[in-house]
Amino acid sequence: MHHRVRHGFTNKGEVIGAGIGPGSNSQYFSLAKISENIKYGLSIEVIDQDNDWFYYAFEEAKDFRRYWKDLNFGFSYSNKIKKNWIVFNLNYSRSLNYQWALEDFSEPYYHAGIDQDSFHLNLKFIRSLF
Repeated sequence: MHHRVRHGFTNKGEVIGAGIGPGSNSQYFSLAKISENIKYGLSIEVIDQDNDWFYYAFEEAKDFRRYWKDLNFGFSYSNKIKKNWIVFNLNYSRSLNYQWALEDFSEPYYHAGIDQDSFHLNLKFIRSLF
């Protein structure tokens, strides 16, 4: 964050940069087995959502329990049969303290925030012309 340039790196109002957004941090690890026509893969990703805003917003309150972190787990499969591709992706996401939400006056002081779970399934069938 910059004290004079508040809009960040943009082009006609659209943010330029990584898809995770400004101030975020991401670690991604994947492992895949590839043979001639088949690919299996597993992936793990951890995203700290907009830490710049998080530290700025909760600096005065000194309430650093409100971090927003996403844990993503994925499985992918693709197979080529003659001129056709079948692609399957399944992702599970666990968002901790989604949108920095936390009940302020709950006991004990360190407690779980408002967490979100989601599943994403992507299935593609591709026909190659060549």
